[in-house]
Amino acid sequence: MTGVVVACGVLGLFLFLLLWMVPVRRKVMRRFRSSTPLLWWMQGLSLLVAVFALVTVIWFPGDSLMEAVAVGMAVLFLAVGLGALDRLRLLTQTAVNRRVYMMVAAHPGDLVYGAGGTIASLWDCGHNIHGLTVTNGRSGEDVDLLPQRTRDWARFLGCNSMTLGNIPVEQAEQDYDTILELIGDQIRRHQPDVIITHSPHDSDPVRQAVSQAVMRMSNPRQAVLGLRSESSTVDFRPAQTYDIVDYLDMKNIIVAQYHQEWDRTDVQETYEVLRQGSGIPLPGCPVDETTTCGATDQPG
Repeated sequence: MTGVVVACGVLGLFLFLLLWMVPVRRKVMRRFRSSTPLLWWMQGLSLLVAVFALVTVIWFPGDSLMEAVAVGMAVLFLAVGLGALDRLRLLTQTAVNRRVYMMVAAHPGDLVYGAGGTIASLWDCGHNIHGLTVTNGRSGEDVDLLPQRTRDWARFLGCNSMTLGNIPVEQAEQDYDTILELIGDQIRRHQPDVIITHSPHDSDPVRQAVSQAVMRMSNPRQAVLGLRSESSTVDFRPAQTYDIVDYLDMKNIIVAQYHQEWDRTDVQETYEVLRQGSGIPLPGCPVDETTTCGATDQPG
């Protein structure tokens, strides 16, 4: 029995150390809801199992009751842990009509703030997603670090590709032709069914320019949505909402790690329908005739 207790302790310690590894933590964060508390609970329980097994072996050798409790704790931890993982696992599935989505933003952080949960959910539904940011970051930010940070979170969420424009923010307003050329080139390259970009109802002139460029360079068959940003005006009237409650923790991890900002609490991401296109549901990813992944119409 002592050998079994030792094995339980080693298993608990192994799991505790495993959950500290960055690649493992990233996989948990991407594949499970409420990943932050889930990680803390799993680490805490695995450490408790390891410590209790160690105490039993050192201070209570041969005590059948303590050994039984130690083994029981390990079994209970595994049962509860597996049950929690199954319950909190984000479902992935292949959409019947697989589509190409293109996310076009003015600044590197805009897509995370306005559409981070949508991107992750669409990828989990089996769609292809391509991102594009026009400028190289806001004034005062370290533009040398932003490109790699942006590629990291885009890969984490599920973007198939992420193209980074190198237009300085200070020059973007006067460089509309370059914005047009960049956006037009990416639209021709990826041929998206749906484009998510900025709303024209935005006080930021660069975001306005990006929105206008998308409408100008896309074709009438391509649906276009306008996302909400912190500079959206009162004229922003969303017609579609996307429920991201399952992805909010994931979105906040990116906001904290890559953009050093406080958590976002909105459980929905909202969009204006700038162009209906060829009638594709906006946004959404039908799995069958009656089911969509996260997309809902806004009441009223």
